[in-house]
Amino acid sequence: MNKFASYEQILKKDGYFIAHFFGNSMKPFFNDKRDLVLIKNAENKLKKFNIAFYKKGNQFILHRVISVREKEYIICGDNCKYLEIIPQENVLGYAAGCFKGKKYIDLNKNFLYKVYTHLWYIIKYIYFFTELCYTDFHNQKQGYLNQKRS
Repeated sequence: MNKFASYEQILKKDGYFIAHFFGNSMKPFFNDKRDLVLIKNAENKLKKFNIAFYKKGNQFILHRVISVREKEYIICGDNCKYLEIIPQENVLGYAAGCFKGKKYIDLNKNFLYKVYTHLWYIIKYIYFFTELCYTDFHNQKQGYLNQKRS
């Protein structure tokens, strides 16, 4: 049995597990191989700003929910540039807390964490808006230059 299959089995059996976070997609909040994350079973629909634990192919991923739809979530890693649409049935759990060193942070109750998530959302929104404006401007500029060359 591989370690990935055991995540699903542990969640079904115990309802939670604690594991090291691996990767850079959730920086600066989670740090690669340093932070421990408490993952709980997703018994109810996740809410905006929850960190979803979901399966995509053979990978298990932790990314933040930025929008909740009827049967899917729009998700983005804190350190990612792209949005993903994840079906609700792919979500196995959510990050309920984390250990940063010896300090435990309850992600449902910690005020500073909630401030962080709202600031992150505002910054991400500004990023997507400016990226959209830049792309539109760049496309218009290219069209103008192509017309001028003709």
